[in-house]
Amino acid sequence: MTQHPYRYLLIDADHTIYDFDRCQEEALEKTFQDFGQTFRSEWHPIYTRLNLAAWDAHERGILTREQIRTVRFTQLAEEVGIQLDPELYHERYVEHLSGIVHYLDTAEASLHELAKSYKLAMITNGLPNVQRPRLARSSITPLFSAIIISGEISKTKPDPAFFSHTLHQLGNPSPSQCLVIGDNLFADIGGGQNAGMHTCWFNPNGKINGEPGVLPTFTVRNWNEITGMLNPIPADELIRNIPPDQSLQ
Repeated sequence: MTQHPYRYLLIDADHTIYDFDRCQEEALEKTFQDFGQTFRSEWHPIYTRLNLAAWDAHERGILTREQIRTVRFTQLAEEVGIQLDPELYHERYVEHLSGIVHYLDTAEASLHELAKSYKLAMITNGLPNVQRPRLARSSITPLFSAIIISGEISKTKPDPAFFSHTLHQLGNPSPSQCLVIGDNLFADIGGGQNAGMHTCWFNPNGKINGEPGVLPTFTVRNWNEITGMLNPIPADELIRNIPPDQSLQ
């Protein structure tokens, strides 16, 4: 049986709880339809790449949140050879995205189960005008003791101040009682690690760790592995990355 000291789970939203790729593609299709255009399926991986790069640049302090508003659509238009107003497309895209809720695999059921034993906090760098309306439509929202959105506190993961704020909202537990769960190595795992917390890298696609100095405590492929680890039940299939002398006894 896996033993651990965790009492608080700090969980990322997009690409961890929500199936953001599916939500994004649906919102893009609706946005382009509204302006009399067709969003071609081969454009989705292009937009995904541009969007991930923009958010990565923001999390590393290169782009501001305001710049993200237009840079993705500006770059998409340039790459695929179309004309559009990036500000108008951004506004309509956000409007559609905020109303779409799709969960990853068993995330919804898993969160309902975990909430019976842990205090949950949602930690997201997403836009407030996307996340708040979407949370209002989500069955999981009442499960969270705290919901921390970077745009509402002017702090962005992996900033230690973001995690300090989260702990304060949870009643100031010890970082050793917290487990950060997320898909982003730099923002979620690196941020949690630097805040003195154990981390769980949600890695369904088997990505290679390309972040120097960032070492997840656990790596999982799906939500069943998360609940299996935290129930607790035997977790032999989990990929443990911490040295043996740091393992939980």
